Amino acid sequence: MTCTSAFVAEKSYAEVSTVAPRITISERCQQLQLNCTQSKLLDVGRKLEQLYVSRYNEKPPQQRGVNVYTTANIDLIDQVFINQLVKENEKLRKDLELKDANIQR
Repeated sequence: MTCTSAFVAEKSYAEVSTVAPRITISERCQQLQLNCTQSKLLDVGRKLEQLYVSRYNEKPPQQRGVNVYTTANIDLIDQVFINQLVKENEKLRKDLELKDANIQR
């Protein structure tokens, strides 16, 4: 018996979905009451895939060409959001310091 990649992806999704309910990045974004643009969601998705591979040593299962995550992966999703927020806050802090320095001159 040979397995096609589509069959493997479907099988992986079926196995994952019996363990924990599926969750999308945008759903988690809404749960956390974050405003995310489409480009930010894509960036979060790329970073989330890297974390998933780092943890499980394999790419996340896919359904219709989209990575599938479950509520068991919420800690990974949140970690990416936290890192993103820290990065944005650090940039904002630096911008405000520059503006303050320019005002004081």
